[in-house]
Amino acid sequence: MKYTITVIALLLAPCVIFSQSFALGDANHSGTIDIVDALITAQYYVDLNPSNFYIEQADVDCANGITIVDSLLIARYYVGLISEFPCEQATPEPTPDYGTPAPVEASGLPTPLTGGVPRPAGNPGNLVVLDWAGFKGAVSYTFDDANSSQINNYQTLNSLDVPFTFYLWTGKSEASNTIWAQAVADGHELGNHTQSHQSNASASDVDAATTFIRQKFGVIPYTMAAPYGDTSYVSVAETRFLLNRGVSGGSIGPNDGSNPFNLPCHIPAQGAQAGALNSPVDSARSAGKWQIYCIHGFTGGNDGAYQPFDLDQFTSSVNHAKSLGDMWIDTALNIGAYWRAQQMLSSVSPVTSGSEMMWQWTLPNHFPPGKYLRVKVDGGTIIQNGSPLVWDDHGYYEISLDAGSLTLSR
Repeated sequence: MKYTITVIALLLAPCVIFSQSFALGDANHSGTIDIVDALITAQYYVDLNPSNFYIEQADVDCANGITIVDSLLIARYYVGLISEFPCEQATPEPTPDYGTPAPVEASGLPTPLTGGVPRPAGNPGNLVVLDWAGFKGAVSYTFDDANSSQINNYQTLNSLDVPFTFYLWTGKSEASNTIWAQAVADGHELGNHTQSHQSNASASDVDAATTFIRQKFGVIPYTMAAPYGDTSYVSVAETRFLLNRGVSGGSIGPNDGSNPFNLPCHIPAQGAQAGALNSPVDSARSAGKWQIYCIHGFTGGNDGAYQPFDLDQFTSSVNHAKSLGDMWIDTALNIGAYWRAQQMLSSVSPVTSGSEMMWQWTLPNHFPPGKYLRVKVDGGTIIQNGSPLVWDDHGYYEISLDAGSLTLSR
């Protein structure tokens, strides 16, 4: 059986769509069926991953995927022992033509150091989310209370070129400082640390802080930090935020059992030195985890920051984390949204229809728009909103979470 090149001219549109199909048995799309097709089919069967190999033309018996039987049938066809393949007893399904791949959108995720990774060419399947967007681990530096030493040293902090999270205690006069508007413009996150900083949760007090941040700085706080880490805030946070940071020690692993509404963190000791600040980062890197820091302020402030330490020690430690090159350093919201979305998608079972698999999801409550995950598959084409996604040679596809679904096709 032969297929022909079909050209569809759209007379009323400014473009022409070309699609091409190949004969069953032409496993390398050379235009002829020969012994090379039989050989590369055998190579694929024994996991040698031949180049220019196309499963849809190699599966000539339509049974059990690619096996040595397919290779033998192609060889028999080449020497004239058979004149058709078992698949030709039924009308073959043409390879879908999805047109031009969709352009890569700006995900906002940092680019890992890896590069030159070829697009997977195996059997479609095995969708996997990359931990920490393809980095070894992750770090978030969060600052509580809107303390004066944060304000006074903001320019130095911002010059580190690292996105921070500032949890504003909005009842303090320092929360009205214009520096926080500058922080928003510079790409940092403002989060909710309540209006009154009381130890027992008050929903109205939390809401008052949210209203202040929205009205004063024009941003929605998606995350909060419970004052004193009090667990009475867990139930309040669940109905208002994507995440709540507590104060218990520890770090977070991909798909682990950490409570998103009482996340652990590291609180540096008073007078901490750079070596002690580096240790949690290094441990998270070794374990492939996310380390959150809770910092109140630096020496020299005038409002009694809890356990202050020297600013130079902090800048030295942040530069150490940056120098590793394989740690994702970002806000609690950005890393936390990725972490929660990975958990969500990893729990979804795909629905199979013909040669396609579809994943559909519902994002967690209070999830911000415009977020992405990085995924990889063994092979096939990932489609969102009717267009195939472009493979990034750093080793992944970037999928839009707002789309709510993706399809994996052969």
